[in-house]
Amino acid sequence: MSAVNYSQTRTVADDAILIIDDNTAIREALTDILGFFLGMPVFTAANGHEGLQIYQQQNIALVFLDMNMPVMNGEETYEKLRQITPQVKVIVSSSLSEAEASHRFGERKLPTFLQKPYDTDRLLAVVQTELSSVLATNLFGSFVSQPQNGKNGAGHGRQPTEKEFNLMVWADDDGPTA
Repeated sequence: MSAVNYSQTRTVADDAILIIDDNTAIREALTDILGFFLGMPVFTAANGHEGLQIYQQQNIALVFLDMNMPVMNGEETYEKLRQITPQVKVIVSSSLSEAEASHRFGERKLPTFLQKPYDTDRLLAVVQTELSSVLATNLFGSFVSQPQNGKNGAGHGRQPTEKEFNLMVWADDDGPTA
């Protein structure tokens, strides 16, 4: 297994979701739910080390991160993710309470937290919020300020793809309907 370069820097992209959890059932359930509602690629890893390797190889918009895992726990993995991308979007999940999870993070601010077992409505609402902020950041830069055909200036950005447009509509709405 090759060494992971934790110092490589990246910017957040809105292409895929990464689930880092040692519980196979959780990984499979989240993959099914998020894949169905978002239509985005979902990558999975059973521990922090595997997750960091995938993160560096793919464009990841959002990371689901379990706190209790073998090889590298959630807190360590979160710190390594932030070394790669300081503005990384992470949803920390655990069967611990939010207060217990916050205590384990110590002085550091606890990222968005979602307690297990998941409530599907709450899960989708939290994901919608996190992806909306990533999408707004990426789309503002992509559609407003990027020159097109060698032209500079406002109003010359590219048009959103169908997937980006659907996510924008979903982010501006009440979320997906089942």
